[in-house]
Amino acid sequence: MGKIITILGVLLATLIATVLVDRPTPEADLTIIIPVPFNTLDPQRMSYHQDLQLNYTIYETLVRWDNMDPAFGVIPAAARSWSVSEDALTYTFELDPSGAWSNGAPLTAEHFRYAWQRAMMPDTAADYSNLFFAIRGAQAFFDWRTAQLEAYASRPEGERTVGAARELREEADRRFGETVGIEAVDDLTLRVTLERPTAYFPDLCCFGPFAPVYPPLLEEHMRLDASTGRIQMDYTWTKPPKVVTNGPYVPKVWKFKRVMLLGRNEHFRDPEMGRSETIKIIPIGDLNTSVLAYETGAADLHSDVRVDYIPEMLAAKAAGGRDDIHGITTFGTYFWGFNCTPTLSDGRANPFHDARVRRAFVYAVDKEKIVDNVRRTGEKVATTFIPPGSIGGFETPEGLMFDPERARRE
Repeated sequence: MGKIITILGVLLATLIATVLVDRPTPEADLTIIIPVPFNTLDPQRMSYHQDLQLNYTIYETLVRWDNMDPAFGVIPAAARSWSVSEDALTYTFELDPSGAWSNGAPLTAEHFRYAWQRAMMPDTAADYSNLFFAIRGAQAFFDWRTAQLEAYASRPEGERTVGAARELREEADRRFGETVGIEAVDDLTLRVTLERPTAYFPDLCCFGPFAPVYPPLLEEHMRLDASTGRIQMDYTWTKPPKVVTNGPYVPKVWKFKRVMLLGRNEHFRDPEMGRSETIKIIPIGDLNTSVLAYETGAADLHSDVRVDYIPEMLAAKAAGGRDDIHGITTFGTYFWGFNCTPTLSDGRANPFHDARVRRAFVYAVDKEKIVDNVRRTGEKVATTFIPPGSIGGFETPEGLMFDPERARRE
């Protein structure tokens, strides 16, 4: 009996502790439902759609897209202006002097340089490292660091120490400064030199992984792995209340897979950019549950309704019964991908290696029927990978249309 009472006492204490720790999240000015929970608040490691959406709320890149502009132009953000050299190789960004972190520290050009170096380090395992390769010396540095770590790992165990790993990192920092075309000229000036003219480089600078990080915070949560020489991160730096951001909002509460609460960043340079004092984001993976939660008033916005509901919702809006439904065009293309190698895995000849077969397949597919009868969500038929009018100055080619007779000829 004594043991049972002891066990019950432990269970009761655990329950009380859980209740105290997992208190209800405060109500917010705006509550949003998303279909998939956030994975990381580390901008350089972000890859998934939901993480990148959050990125633009809690971080600010040098420049940003104007989503009110049909041409989706690039406008100032953390950088108030920028200039391009005559040979289109060097970009000079002048930061807004009022830029600041959520802890009140000033935002500087060095914070961008530091973050971009992280993205080019194989240690970080960033999915979008290759986008930084437009910068002079970036790919060469990434390859050099990879080889440096491989050579270190092959050393005898006795030669692999924390001190040796520190020397490795110091050497990498020196090489980055000497060979990669990124320079923090002063606190408010960042100069970037490219490998070759890249017309879309300003668009790259809008992308979430190009956001800055606060170096003192990361250095506190960093260690060097003596066995591999790699920089290892303690990612508790991304959890509230530790996380420091430079965007209009800062995370206040993050209960993984349950809720994210954002509060206004009182140090953000443009207080008018955020309309709400607080934002609550609730991930609900089940489609029916998420729609029901919105319909019953649990949220103000459901940001990503799945295709199962879209046709009926759009029909209800067209009938004039749902003013709260908004169909928004997004930049994306659905496509099939095929193995085009000469042979299949079993050694047989691969018919899709022949370009005529690939063309025949495209000509034979009636995409209009897929859009009208399967998707039923109002997408336009795509004949090319890049949607027409989506990139300023780019003329989209005509592409291949539905043409059964030409498919037979091919």
